[in-house]
Amino acid sequence: MKVTFMNYESEVVFSSYADNGNTAIQLIGAKGTDYEGELIATASVNTDVSLASNVVAIKGWSENEGMEAALIKSNVIDSKATGLITCGFVEAKIYQLTSEAIQEQIKQEPASSANDTSH
Repeated sequence: MKVTFMNYESEVVFSSYADNGNTAIQLIGAKGTDYEGELIATASVNTDVSLASNVVAIKGWSENEGMEAALIKSNVIDSKATGLITCGFVEAKIYQLTSEAIQEQIKQEPASSANDTSH
């Protein structure tokens, strides 16, 4: 999935936070750009609350102003936040991933966790 954020063409990379498994999203410089493979932004923020894998807490403040709009425009998250979670002195908006984003998230899932039968 491609996202343009702050005039940077980026690829969406899904992963999860190690401590609670919440969905993490990073924007990495798209192929063919001068900044290919470089971290453009971390779109998500982890919270103390464990979230379902089909929702994500978005960091939309500070250097990430405009992140929600970019992710909505690129069909990564739904257009309306489903809640708020306090993160220090700010609140992160919680968004549902779109069906397209969920499919991309599944494609990017590491083979080791996708095939893990230990739980």
